[in-house]
Amino acid sequence: MTTVTKRKLLVLDLNGALLFRPKHRKSRTCHSRPYLSTFTSFLFHPTTRQWLDTMVWSSAQPKNVGWMVERAFGQHVDKLKLVWTRDQMGLTKAEYGRKTQTTKDLSRVWTSLDDFSGKNTILLDDSPSKARLQPYNHICVEEYTCSARGAVEKGDDLVVKMSSLSLGADVDDETLLAVIGILDCIKSEDDVAKWVKGGGLSSGKIAEVSQWYTNSDILHDWARLGKEALDALPQAESVAV
Repeated sequence: MTTVTKRKLLVLDLNGALLFRPKHRKSRTCHSRPYLSTFTSFLFHPTTRQWLDTMVWSSAQPKNVGWMVERAFGQHVDKLKLVWTRDQMGLTKAEYGRKTQTTKDLSRVWTSLDDFSGKNTILLDDSPSKARLQPYNHICVEEYTCSARGAVEKGDDLVVKMSSLSLGADVDDETLLAVIGILDCIKSEDDVAKWVKGGGLSSGKIAEVSQWYTNSDILHDWARLGKEALDALPQAESVAV
């Protein structure tokens, strides 16, 4: 049994990480990354919440973040520690209203939530540039795009019995299962930034730690560990994959 040493904070991006939001559409349309419902059920399972707090920080404007959060988290919305938007990025009025490069400076989060720091915070985002100020607090994931959705559309919010899922199966997009495996691993780390910097994401198999997901073997190994973490949750409240 892994020993939990300190609470962790997970800061989640929305579009490109958990969801795909089509461009140039006026309707409130977005599509869930495969296993999103499993991922959120894991995050807010009572056992996980004993050591993990979760918040959202999106570079989108509040009017769009609101409905995307509802779509992504559903019944779990009220369990989010914070929901931050473009308003918290320190942009000028001119920058706010136009497409501009944004950065998620986690020191802003630590000012608001002083129980957390660089040692116990993870940012999940598909953009390395957004994490440039604290790169070793970043778990980068491949952007979930229109083409990716086309390849895995049948897998959206896939929920099947664990016993019917072969661990050797070629699952199209196991990203969120892999993130579950990573989170379960780092829950016992005293310094997550040190762990990431030391190659924890890739076990030293690739030089650029932020690109761990580009190696299919590494991604699949983390997904396997994610499935094991799901199986290890108390049976009465276990999460289906």
